[in-house]
Amino acid sequence: MGYISQLSIGKFSVMTHLTQKSLRLYDKKRLLIPNEKDPITGYRYYTMDQVSVAIKIRVLISLGFSLKEISKILEAKNSGNIHIINENISKKLSETQAKIQRLKQIEQILCNNQKELDIFYTQTSKPEIKEVPKIRAIRVQTKGSFKDVPKLINMLFSEILKPQNQENFVKITDPVMFINHNIDYNPDNSEFEVAVPISGRISLSSKSIELINIPKATVISVLYTGKYDDLHQAYLRAHEYVQNNHYEIVGPTQELYLNDPADTPEMELLTKFQILVKNRTDG
Repeated sequence: MGYISQLSIGKFSVMTHLTQKSLRLYDKKRLLIPNEKDPITGYRYYTMDQVSVAIKIRVLISLGFSLKEISKILEAKNSGNIHIINENISKKLSETQAKIQRLKQIEQILCNNQKELDIFYTQTSKPEIKEVPKIRAIRVQTKGSFKDVPKLINMLFSEILKPQNQENFVKITDPVMFINHNIDYNPDNSEFEVAVPISGRISLSSKSIELINIPKATVISVLYTGKYDDLHQAYLRAHEYVQNNHYEIVGPTQELYLNDPADTPEMELLTKFQILVKNRTDG
C-alpha cells in the first residue's frame, strides 16, 4: 500500500484540514466514503483524487451549506446537472441576503441605543392609555394553533365579499383583531378569536361566524413595528406599564394588524398591541 495511492485518515486529515471526527461523519453520511477500509482494524484509507472532493466539501461548509445540500451539489456536479447546482446556490444566496439585512437592522438598533441602553423596546412606541369605543364586528372563536389565524381571517373576508353582503354595502371599518384568551403562552393549543370590524347589514352563511358588539374599553396600547415573531417586545412594554402605573388587567390581550403581510416587508409590519385595563384606584 503506497503513500501516493493510499492515504491514512490521519494524513488525509492533515492535507484537507478536516478533522478525523468530521471525516468519519462524512463517511457515515456517505458524503465522502474512504476508498478502502481495513476489515480487521477498521482504519480508513483515501486516495489523492479524494482530496479535491474534501476541499469542495470544506468550501461549501464555509459558505453555510448543510451536509444534505452539499451531497446534492456534489451529485449534481458529477452528473453535470447545472440546474440543481444553480437552484441550491440561489436558495443559499437568498437566505444569506436575508441574514445580512437582519444583521444590518440589528446593527442600526444597537448603534441608535448605544447611549440609552434601552435595547428592550427598540421596535415599540411608548404605551398610551386610550378609550376604545364599542366595535361592531364579525368573529370566529376557536381553540387551536396560532398558525390558523390567516385561514380564519380569509374566512371572514370571504364572508364580507359575498355578493349579497356587497350589495348591502358591508365594509371593513377597522383593522383585523386577534384576541387571545389564554393566560399562558401556548401557540399550538390556545383559545382565541379573530374579529373583523364592519359596517352595513351582513348575512352570515356559516354557523362558526358570529356578529358581535365588542364593548367600549380602556386599553393600554403599544405600536410595534416588525416581524410577528418578535411581538413579545410590545407585550413586555405594555405589561411593565400596567405594573408601574397602578392598572389592573381586566380582559384578554388584543393584536390589531394595521397592514397586510402579503404585500408588506416583514420588518415594516405594523401591529397595535392592546391590554384591557382599569385603574386600581377606581375600585
